[in-house]
Amino acid sequence: MIKRICKKCNNTFYVCPSAVINKGAIFCSKECRNKQGWTIEHRRKISNGVKKNLPKTAYKKGNITWCTGKIRSEMLGNKHPNWRGGKSTRKDGYVFIYQPKHPFAMRKGYVLEHRLVMEKHIGRYLKPKEVVHHINGNPSDNRTKNLKLFKNDSKHKLYHPHKRNKLGRFMKH
Repeated sequence: MIKRICKKCNNTFYVCPSAVINKGAIFCSKECRNKQGWTIEHRRKISNGVKKNLPKTAYKKGNITWCTGKIRSEMLGNKHPNWRGGKSTRKDGYVFIYQPKHPFAMRKGYVLEHRLVMEKHIGRYLKPKEVVHHINGNPSDNRTKNLKLFKNDSKHKLYHPHKRNKLGRFMKH
């Protein structure tokens, strides 16, 4: 992060290096930029100059296409502009909950919801080798009566004898 001074209010703010290279990062906020009284044409010129140097993924839904000048720690969790309440669903239907202090949280602080429900039900943290099974096969249905706990993956595989091939591997439906 690079330290800058706002042209309008003289406040100190931080920006990522790409904002400085693209000749952005002149104002600390949109309010200061708007008070400056720049014309729409001038704003378009700056915007087009920045867009040329951004990756195509920057324009996907949910991504921020500009550097806000905030320090990383100020943009974590519910302080981030893309925050969706700490709950996200993967394409295969599994639900993740943001629990950064959980001992078995993944790298970005998320834990599978069905594991959290089972932990609450039995009153302890699950061991890493324990497997939580969805009885009705719906990974987003995390009711306690729909979950079954297995000691390890081999016990879980024995529960599905009709869904395995001759090599003992799971078959696709």
